[in-house]
Amino acid sequence: MQDRGSQDGQQRVSGTFCYERESGRFFVLEAPAVVLATGGIGKSFKTTSNSWEYTGDGHALALLAGAPLLNMEFVQFHPTGMVWPPSVKGILVTESVRGDGGVLRNSEGKRFMFDYIPDVFKEKYAQSEEEGDRWYEDPDRNRRPPELLPRDEVARAINSEVKAGRGSPHGGVFLDVSTRMPAEKIKRRLPSMYHQFKELADVDITAEPMEVGPTCHYVMGGIAVDSETAATVGSRGCSRRVRLRAGCTARTGSAGTPCPTCWSSGGGRDCTRRSSPPGPARARRSPRPRSTRRPRRRWPPSTPPRARRTRTPCTRNSRRP
Repeated sequence: MQDRGSQDGQQRVSGTFCYERESGRFFVLEAPAVVLATGGIGKSFKTTSNSWEYTGDGHALALLAGAPLLNMEFVQFHPTGMVWPPSVKGILVTESVRGDGGVLRNSEGKRFMFDYIPDVFKEKYAQSEEEGDRWYEDPDRNRRPPELLPRDEVARAINSEVKAGRGSPHGGVFLDVSTRMPAEKIKRRLPSMYHQFKELADVDITAEPMEVGPTCHYVMGGIAVDSETAATVGSRGCSRRVRLRAGCTARTGSAGTPCPTCWSSGGGRDCTRRSSPPGPARARRSPRPRSTRRPRRRWPPSTPPRARRTRTPCTRNSRRP
């Protein structure tokens, strides 16, 4: 919420306009400073592991207040999140499924990850299905299967298969572990995954593959803030700052450069854009006279340390020869 009727004629952040979800009531909270906990933007994507309220509203509020955003293009996608059925959409399938033998197949049944091994990883990953399958039994003499490539590589490969028309019916690919090991072994090696999909989606991973796809998982960007004050500066100068504390709202003042309004370092007491009126001046503490100051302790000491005293053994109760 911004105050458009300030004395200097410019807008200031003056509080928040709130909504109570349980009752639907609207109310206003006035405050001289506002702290934004922006959350995430996961719900901007079709498939995400984020909670339902991560819709980017905090970032939008910051933009409306004039604050800049930073690194918003850096979004991490988990390669294997459930895309079907809708009851489990966005739930992540851990990498241990692929680490224990699960493979990725397209709609044609092809194990496509061998076509997407980057040149930088060709020496570390298997080039054939036979070598990749041998890694599970003898990892010291064989290279890893390409299903265990880094997250961004696997997610990019799945997205390429879907765009090429070789994806699953619901916009993903198939993660198959049912044809790779017996049912009892799957239940023993992957108990949490088996019970999770059996109870939530009625999907038996020991009998059918799972439909998975890239899932928005983590957002590295957010509001650009000052590293010292955790506050941000608006694009129209120091008057549109989202403040965390009272005082001059010039970001440059914290670095010792003049405030663009009052032309004093750090804003000073004469700044006209303080969020609160200046208080009484504090008297500076006079330095201690040089004659009463404590002498500095020198190291190493100028005098040698005192010799250690040796104890003479008592002979009062000793037995005579």
